[in-house]
Amino acid sequence: AVGEHGLKSLPDSTNYAYDSNCNWGVRNDKYWRTIEGGIPNAEELTENWKATARSGRYLTFVFDDSAVKNEVAAVSEIYNSDYKLLQLGFTDDPEGDVAKLKTKLEAAGITALQEAFHTQALTFLESHPVE
Repeated sequence: AVGEHGLKSLPDSTNYAYDSNCNWGVRNDKYWRTIEGGIPNAEELTENWKATARSGRYLTFVFDDSAVKNEVAAVSEIYNSDYKLLQLGFTDDPEGDVAKLKTKLEAAGITALQEAFHTQALTFLESHPVE
């Protein structure tokens, strides 16, 4: 340890760096130390990040698919087959195959799935206003 927040690397530190193993056990911002000779303004960057960082508004949103389980299953099946093949470029008729994909997704209930998701997302935003 060097000072209140510093850490000096020793000759054998390259064999076992400060954060090379068990980060979950020692990586606690309250006790974290800046390695001497590391990023010159690391503490300043960290403080700036803490002051300006923002999480996504939907970070804690969890979609309840109980009312649309069948639609989720059907759309997932189409995604895992038709969509992935198109995404990889396995088609001789991109426009026609995309149109077929849209038709399959609509028949599978993607509209109901999107509406359920949209409704829940709006409800979530109402109960989690921006501070």
